[in-house]
Amino acid sequence: MNLAEIRQRIVSISQTRQITQAMRMISSAKMRQGLKRASSNDYYIQSVRTAIRSLLTSVSSMEHRYVDRSKSGRAAFVVITSERGLAGGYNNNILKFAEEYMSTYQAEHIYTIGAVAHEYFEHKHVPHSIYYLRAIDHPELYEARKLSWELLGLFNQGEADQVFVFYTHLINSMSCEPRVMRLLPLRQSDFPEIQLPEQLYPGSFLFEPDPETVLENLVPQYVIGQVYATLIQAFASEQCARMAAMDAATNNADEMLHTLNLQYNRARQDAITQEITEIMGGMAAGGE
Repeated sequence: MNLAEIRQRIVSISQTRQITQAMRMISSAKMRQGLKRASSNDYYIQSVRTAIRSLLTSVSSMEHRYVDRSKSGRAAFVVITSERGLAGGYNNNILKFAEEYMSTYQAEHIYTIGAVAHEYFEHKHVPHSIYYLRAIDHPELYEARKLSWELLGLFNQGEADQVFVFYTHLINSMSCEPRVMRLLPLRQSDFPEIQLPEQLYPGSFLFEPDPETVLENLVPQYVIGQVYATLIQAFASEQCARMAAMDAATNNADEMLHTLNLQYNRARQDAITQEITEIMGGMAAGGE
């Protein structure tokens, strides 16, 4: 490359670096916002989970449509991705994870949240709902509530025996991983983090007016809270992945700029040397 071409590449990469650095800062701010909202929701959802686990443990013989019916046929799935790319392997990881998991079930209903999920299933000609497609850009409780009531309706009407949500969970500010959460039906094993007193036995709690009524009213709030939590986690994870991708792109741009600056200086020095050589040659020829 000549000096003009090198100079043009330096300008182009410098502009790209400014964009990636700005996107990294924006993603960092959005990730902190998502973590703050997740923290605000955690206490509520853990309280509801504890209440449900206590109820299931205390009334172990209770028969209710929300309690595991040992059916594993028809299922409803919610797949959460991002609206756009530039997030490393974020979308590919959750889609690959979801597809492998879904292959063992009869997928009656698939809800895609995020344009990437919609495009993925559209390309594979898999029927899916896009009604809640934009819910991931700005996760709101009312969107989670609408989706939750639709999922509850499918389950209550017998159109789905199980309901799952695929999302990406933020482990820390540097890493995240794809996960699946089974919303319905309920099992005690779905609440491994809830520690109850060892002496708990059937009849330890008194539920008014009765356990079935308490569960009937508690489960919708549980589903809404969990759907909202997965949306927030996916939003924060997307920002974490994009921040890491933009950080890597910025570092790569720095390395390229360093190399190009060396090439530019070397080419400039060669040009100066060549010019001096030509001048000296001309002077020598003139002296003769």
